[in-house]
Amino acid sequence: MTNIIFFSCNISTTLLLRRYFDFLPASGNRGATFDLWENIYSPNGNTNDVATLQNHVDYPHSPSRHTVLRGFSNRDQPPGLDNYGGKIYGLFKIPKTGNYTFSFRSDDGGELYISPNKDPKLAVSVSKTLHYSAAWVNVLSTRRELVKDTEIYLELLYKEGNGGDFGEIGASKLKNKIALII
Repeated sequence: MTNIIFFSCNISTTLLLRRYFDFLPASGNRGATFDLWENIYSPNGNTNDVATLQNHVDYPHSPSRHTVLRGFSNRDQPPGLDNYGGKIYGLFKIPKTGNYTFSFRSDDGGELYISPNKDPKLAVSVSKTLHYSAAWVNVLSTRRELVKDTEIYLELLYKEGNGGDFGEIGASKLKNKIALII
């Protein structure tokens, strides 16, 4: 399966490359999974904190919507809603052995979870933001050697307050120069 991968360079150049990746979020599907919970309001007034989603009665078992994405981004097909929580998750098959740094960006607050393997139960929070992040939020502590063809579980939770809305996970083999939307 061929996926189109975008590299966003910090000199505002975008390169379009083709790579072979396998995304295995659910049996028989290709792409990451996107779950959405509508009408998620914060009792304490912080509408952008993912804890609002995590504490909601319907999370994680009863999303309002369940969709398969082409990769780990819904930026090209945002829900167009306000006051919802989103979860983008799936398996990332390492395309090439090397050291990877993981990143995310979201509108609004977001939290990135990474597992050392394909088991979602082992995923731990590696970075969190309470605000819209147009720039990639780099998680330098995740930089580590990953071996080609192994799979790791990735998950991004994000909480949309109002306005634009999206979430996406990136990976980079270069030190903070390029973020790869996977």
